Amino acid sequence: MLRPRWRKVLHDLWSNKIRTLLVIASIAVGVFAIGVIVGAFVLISQDLSASYAAVNPANIDLITDPFAPDFADIIRNLEGVAGAEGRRTATVRVRLGPDEWDLIDLVAIPDIGDNHTAAFVHPQINQLLPLQGPGAPHTLTSPRDRETILERKTLDLLGVAVGDLLEIELADGTVKQLRVAGSAQEPTVGYGGILGDLKGFITYDTLEWLGYPLSLNRLVITVADRPDDKAHLEQMAALITDRLEKSGREVYRTELSQTNHHPLASIIQALLSVLVILGVLVLFLSGALISSTMSALLNQHVRQIGVMKLVGARQSQVATMYLALIAIFGLLALLVAIPLGGWGAFALSQMAADILNFVLRTPPPIPVVPLAVAVQIVVGLLVPLGAGMLPVIRGSRTTVQKALTSTGLGSDQESTNRIKQWTDRARWVSRPMQISLRNTFRRKSRLILTLVTLTLGGAIFIAVFNTRVALDLKVSESARYFQADVNLDLSRPYRIEQVRQEAMSIDGVESVEVWTSTQAELTVDGRERTDTVSILAPPAESALVDPTLLEGRWLIPGDETALVVNEAFWSEYPDLAVGDVLHLEIMGKEDDWTVVGVFQYTGVDNLIAYATYDYLARELGQVHHASVYRIVTSDHTLEHQVDIEHLGPGHLLAAEGQQLPGERPGALGGAGDLLHPLASRV
Repeated sequence: MLRPRWRKVLHDLWSNKIRTLLVIASIAVGVFAIGVIVGAFVLISQDLSASYAAVNPANIDLITDPFAPDFADIIRNLEGVAGAEGRRTATVRVRLGPDEWDLIDLVAIPDIGDNHTAAFVHPQINQLLPLQGPGAPHTLTSPRDRETILERKTLDLLGVAVGDLLEIELADGTVKQLRVAGSAQEPTVGYGGILGDLKGFITYDTLEWLGYPLSLNRLVITVADRPDDKAHLEQMAALITDRLEKSGREVYRTELSQTNHHPLASIIQALLSVLVILGVLVLFLSGALISSTMSALLNQHVRQIGVMKLVGARQSQVATMYLALIAIFGLLALLVAIPLGGWGAFALSQMAADILNFVLRTPPPIPVVPLAVAVQIVVGLLVPLGAGMLPVIRGSRTTVQKALTSTGLGSDQESTNRIKQWTDRARWVSRPMQISLRNTFRRKSRLILTLVTLTLGGAIFIAVFNTRVALDLKVSESARYFQADVNLDLSRPYRIEQVRQEAMSIDGVESVEVWTSTQAELTVDGRERTDTVSILAPPAESALVDPTLLEGRWLIPGDETALVVNEAFWSEYPDLAVGDVLHLEIMGKEDDWTVVGVFQYTGVDNLIAYATYDYLARELGQVHHASVYRIVTSDHTLEHQVDIEHLGPGHLLAAEGQQLPGERPGALGGAGDLLHPLASRV
């Protein structure tokens, strides 16, 4: 048999169902938000790096001059190298509709059992996870000749099915057909997967059938020891680069990746950090709603409290009774919020997995994340009790006389009288307005709680929109470094006048700006450690770069060993200032470069610097040849950019066969041998 006070608690819970539902909802919203954020953080943190490491990602990724498939054996036999494989990308056009084409990268990968790749052994570097077709769902089986395995996002974007034929157009206008043998997921795809680049995988024999010589230009390498040590990876990259240069091959690009750290993890961490802040605000809002609700409830029950005390109830008994009511509200809210929070965490994690292309290993649909559940229980019980503690204590301390004669908790009769006197003197204030003013200020605690609740609600609303505006602004600022309509990146330098002439022959192209780029090894204060710096070199008076300078100045005509570096240098070298000298090694040549400015980039950790095109082109021996072109069109709309992009290959690849001095005829297959993407819209 329940005691009377517990029957009253149940009666209070059940008698006003709408109020009970509102209190439970206010608690559940905060607990749900915390559960989603904590659960997603745990799921993504666990599965993002684990699924990335499981496919044996490349620690070192090099773009080089052409090499034969068996050259990877030489690199693999170097001390400290665990594995090495070759790749080559053929960028062609794929038909989307009767008059619609898009670019697709066909990556030639080692085919186990193929004569060309007998030296390659499992596990493959940057493994693919089979989804449909040969070998699915266990191990990937290579497609047969004249077939392709499409990356899963590409399969969806093209709207094709396994067994369909893809119609592709080569650089010389030849149209061929590839059969779709299956689909696979590429967890190491990086930014290309986010941007929606089309990609497929073919064998070396298919590469030759497409008219490309069997010479590779990309090396993916794993190290034997310390794959998560950035300094060690830099040392190994320098060793391998030196070996390639001694063989007469130039390295055009180097990328380093730690095995247990997904390259895009910083994006998710930034997004989750924003969600955590919003979750805290929601939590405070929930607490304010609970406190306001409990204050209103106790104001209604003030006479009941007086009666209970009149018949002998102690303060502790009254407080315990109402705290128990709050605890029941919390428990009921947990029953709703915990499963919904688990579902929300899974949905958010799955969305992140689809965007970043990693594998979410947690089984659907409602995963149980112990940490998230524990946090939800703590929040669902302690926050309501903490928020309701003050009004409960204040209400339980009310004396019998005050409880039976008061108009409510927190009322201030003196303040009410002063307001009444002022409104009575203000003849111009209407009677309804006078009553409103008195009711507003009669209970100051209620007024404060209402203002806090409205303030927090407004803060959350503003925070969400400010986050969106800030993100859009950051994207706009980043785009100031990429103001060309079409970016053309070739796999090797070609004669500038030839490429410029072909580009200007396309209707709608207004100008072509020639850039160059390279990578340098940076050594500071004679340290053994070296960092890789990516150097971009536009013309000094380029109209396609509008930098945001944090210190110093931008490049001017006549600058030679002058660099403008991004803010990532401050993370590695906090004392770096304008006027400092950096010791760089470029193409085996060492020189001192002066920092003339620091610019704000996209917040990435990579070290990026700008130099003048005229000087760097001379240093690289590429005065009359270039591989980087920035194209400006007359119409800057996306539709026109797409049209130029689709027209581009047919014209720009007309430079087929143009060779630099000392190159072997047919080594690269002419200008048709392009780095992906051939052209990207900005």
